[in-house]
Amino acid sequence: MALKSSIKALTERSDALEKSQDFISKCKGQTTKLDKKYKEVTDSLEQKHAELAGTTDKHEEALYQIECSVAG
Repeated sequence: MALKSSIKALTERSDALEKSQDFISKCKGQTTKLDKKYKEVTDSLEQKHAELAGTTDKHEEALYQIECSVAG
């Protein structure tokens, strides 16, 4: 009887460990996906920032040219 209960307890513990391992594996997979998405979003924001900075420079140059035309 003691052997059966020991085997049952070991089986239950093994099942619990297996479920925990599956959960951790899924979490790692989700973390990897989130890290990739974060990198994509960050790269996109940096690119947009660079584009906007270039646009701002062009606007400033155009305004300067207009001011020079009006003043001259």
